[in-house]
This record gives sequence, structure tokens and C-alpha cells, in this order.
Amino acid sequence: MVLSLRLIIKKGIPSHLVSDAAKIFTEAFERKFVRIIGNKQRAHQLFLKGFNPQNALCAITEEGELVGVAGYHMNGKSLADLTLKDFIDEFGPFKGRLKAFAAHVLFSRKPSHPEELLMDSISVSASSRGMGAGTKLFAALIELAEEGNYTSIKLDVIDENPQAKKLYSRLGFKVVKHQKVPGFINRLIGVSGVSTMVKSIKP
Repeated sequence: MVLSLRLIIKKGIPSHLVSDAAKIFTEAFERKFVRIIGNKQRAHQLFLKGFNPQNALCAITEEGELVGVAGYHMNGKSLADLTLKDFIDEFGPFKGRLKAFAAHVLFSRKPSHPEELLMDSISVSASSRGMGAGTKLFAALIELAEEGNYTSIKLDVIDENPQAKKLYSRLGFKVVKHQKVPGFINRLIGVSGVSTMVKSIKP
């Protein structure tokens, strides 16, 4: 039997839960981030430097535990905006520049047009997956897009995460583009391809 969590969905991440949010974010996307940054703890500390808690929806249990985060681009910011200085401060001038360049190549994304809401990520804590947190965060994200008069929501999903792709399809997202990842990036982060998916929002 699959249990369902009773959750409160909030816009923005409360200050006392920002560190927990960065940890959930880092663990959910370990495949991408840790191979560039080095280890989960270092990735967690680095993302805290550029975390924008206002660019997120969060799922919190009735007991106050953060179990999920959905980040999005808005007002020129994403959930985590890291600068070249952040990388240099963490890794030094040479490695910092190399890692900043790799991160920019791999993760820099933009909406296709001003009326499109670009979703950064959706991440749920390992102990809470399969209990409805992701679905509830998506419902809140769609509501946010409707309130902001966006006409579509865009996201990317890697080939190595077919369950997420199935969830997005059930929620009405359609694949509009699929891109094979160059071999050197595949070897670096273990990702073979990325699908861009879009959901239209009714006016």
C-alpha cells in the first residue's frame, strides 16, 4: 500500500529550512552536481551561497519537516545562481574557473519566451518519494503559472530518469525536443540524453 503525506505547500522556503532545501536539492541531483563539484557536502555548501529561496515552492509536513522543493526561474533568477566568484572562492582560481565553465555549459537554461515559466528542478527527500509530494508541488506550480499569466511551463528530464518522465507525461507535459549529450559530458556526469518537455497553460 502506498502512503500519502498530508502536506502544506508554500511559496518560498522559510529561512530555517533553507539548508534542508539545499540538501534535498543536492541529493536529488547528485548525478549531475557531485561529479563536477566533488562531494555532496561541498555541493551543499556551495549551493547555499547562491540559493534563492523565494524562487521555490516547498512541501512541508504538518510536523514542520521539509520533504520537497520545486524551483523555477522568475525575475531573472533561478533557485540556485552561482557566480564565478563562488567557484573561485571554493576551488581556487584555476579549478574554480574550469568548474564554473562546466556548470554553465551543463546547466545554463532560459525560457523560450517571456510567457514561459521555466522549471529549474523538483526534488523530494529520499524517504518521502512515492507519497504524492511531487504531484502536489506540480499542481502548485501550475497554479503559480496560471496566476502569473504564463502560457506554458518548460522543464528538462534526463534519459536516466524514466520514472520522472512518466510522471511529467501524466501531468500533461509533451516532449518537444530530445538532445543527445556529447560523449565527454556523458562520461563526466553519466547522462546520455535530455528531453525538453512543455505543458501548455490554458488562458
